[in-house]
Amino acid sequence: MVSVKKNLMKCFLIKTKKMNKIKTIVNNPLFKIGMALAVACVLVFEKIPLYAGVAVGIAIREFLLAFKK
Repeated sequence: MVSVKKNLMKCFLIKTKKMNKIKTIVNNPLFKIGMALAVACVLVFEKIPLYAGVAVGIAIREFLLAFKK
């Protein structure tokens, strides 16, 4: 019983570390900028320039917010 409990705690700590790492990557401003620009590129290639412009605007906003911190 104790061995199972230790294994569960070890598994939980590993998952927690991975989730914290993912959380720091996703919340990084550069990641947000990159994702917004990737969406803008896809929208340009799909010939939807209005929404591509909105995505570029979001990327610019995130870029400016990155310097605010």
